[in-house]
Amino acid sequence: EEKVKLFDYTKASGNIFINGEDKFLRSRIKNSKNSITYGSNSKLDVNYQILGISVDSKYKIKIEGLNKSLTFTIPLLGKSNIQNLVSAISIVLKLGLSKKDILNSVKTLKSVKGRLSKFDFNKYTLIDDTYNANPESVKNALEVLSNFKKRKNKILVLGDMFELGENAKQIHINLAQNIEKAKVNILITIGKNTKYLNEAIKLSSITRYHFNNRKKMNVFFEDLRLNDSVILVKGSRGMHMEEFVETIKRNHA
Repeated sequence: EEKVKLFDYTKASGNIFINGEDKFLRSRIKNSKNSITYGSNSKLDVNYQILGISVDSKYKIKIEGLNKSLTFTIPLLGKSNIQNLVSAISIVLKLGLSKKDILNSVKTLKSVKGRLSKFDFNKYTLIDDTYNANPESVKNALEVLSNFKKRKNKILVLGDMFELGENAKQIHINLAQNIEKAKVNILITIGKNTKYLNEAIKLSSITRYHFNNRKKMNVFFEDLRLNDSVILVKGSRGMHMEEFVETIKRNHA
C-alpha cells in the first residue's frame, strides 16, 4: 500500500512502470493511461523470454516492447537479475535510448560485492554470495550452482540463515532437497541450524562436512582440493562468511 501511494504523486504527463507479474500492483493501475508494464508475459508492454543458459550459468534473454527488440546474455548471475534488468531497460526504452547504447551498457554491468560475485581462477571458480541469506536467496544461488557446467565439481559452503523465528530449524532442513537437486558434490556447513540441514542430506554422492569452529574451518579450506570446481559461499550477514571467501582466495590464488 505504501508503494502504491507514490502513484498519487505522479504527474499526469508522467509514467508509471509496473511489474506486470505483481497482481496487486496491476490491479491498482487498471485505469492508468500512462502505466508501462514489464515481465515475462508476452501481453505486457515490455516482455522477455529466456533463450538459454551458458555453461557459466548466465542467462541469454530476448526483450521486446515499445517498438524495439533486444537479445543479449546478462553478465550477472542469478535469475533475480533478469527482472531487475528488464525494469531498468523498460525505462530507458521509454526515454528513447538507442538499442546500441542499451546493449553496450549491459556489457559493462558488474555484480555488487557479495551478491553472486564470480571470480575465475585457473583451476576453479569462486562465487561470493555472502551479503546475506534467506530461504529464497539460497534457492536462487543453488539454481546458479546447478546450471554452472563450466566446472566438473560443485561445492557449497553454507552458514546459518538468521531471523527465521521458531521454525528456523525446519526451514534449514527443508533446503536439503534443493541441495540434492542442485547436484552438489561437497557440502560444507557452519552454524547451529545448518548442522540439522547437513544431517538431513540423504544422497551418499554428497560428501558432507560440518564445523562449529571458525578456525578449524579456515584450516580446512587451506588444504581443500578445488581442481575443476565451482565453489559457492553463502550465509546470513551475521555469519561473516566473507572471511572464508578471503581464506579460499588467499590459499588458492
